[in-house]
Amino acid sequence: MSDGLRSEYVDARCVLLDALVGLRPHLDAFVLIGAQAVYVRTVDRLPGYQPFTTDADLVFDPARLADEPLLVDAMTTAGFVYSGKPGIWHCTVSHADRPDHVVPVDLIVPKEIASTTGRRGARLPGGHGKTAAQKTEGVEGTLVDNDLIEIGALDKDDIRVVSVAVAGPAALIVAKAFNLGERLDNPRRLLPKDAGDVFRLYEANSVKSLLERFERVASDERSAEVTRTAMGYLRTLFATPRSPGIGLASTALGDRAAEYDVAEIMADYTQELLRAIED
Repeated sequence: MSDGLRSEYVDARCVLLDALVGLRPHLDAFVLIGAQAVYVRTVDRLPGYQPFTTDADLVFDPARLADEPLLVDAMTTAGFVYSGKPGIWHCTVSHADRPDHVVPVDLIVPKEIASTTGRRGARLPGGHGKTAAQKTEGVEGTLVDNDLIEIGALDKDDIRVVSVAVAGPAALIVAKAFNLGERLDNPRRLLPKDAGDVFRLYEANSVKSLLERFERVASDERSAEVTRTAMGYLRTLFATPRSPGIGLASTALGDRAAEYDVAEIMADYTQELLRAIED
């Protein structure tokens, strides 16, 4: 095991690799998103702040799936069990010295390109089924803003490396802002970690470096509407030191918040980003 890392983080990366290996015939369709993508994009930043996560999320374009194997077969062969909820797959990691640990991996189709039939399950073509994946709004930009990156294990004894598309920072900011914004009416569902991930992405990327990526997600027909909505949420959440997302990010960083002056950095960055996009 990698020194100094919690076993849950190591297990989650191992299970992600299990999924990617099992889905290899379909990998051209898939993009790694969520916290795993954020941490890949911000590796070695913010020393001491949570560096990894305990689950994994994979978005895909159904039109790019291979005919075989069926997603259900690929996931079960890779050691996953269907959770009973569309798109959520579980893999149990066993250890001799501690209890078994269940790691979830979510397979997701962006709502904009998903079948309109069904509420949660994404109806997939070619016999891939109705429950292998879920449809989710807000992640459309990850199909537009991504780069091929090699993902390796966190366990020093696991030598596997898989190349997979990883969502870019603009698409991740859009997805995080959309997710937080959709929950503003129900504060109990707002997660500090999501706001902390926005701070992490801000800290790792200059506004200038993100503009071309934001232009791509804002102009692509698959992600344009979601991006416009997310920018409104971004303004509400982070544009002033008293905005609700600032407090969430500060909570996520805990004692590190004062060290990085989270409120000032996030408010200034958000205002600069929105001005740049609007110009």
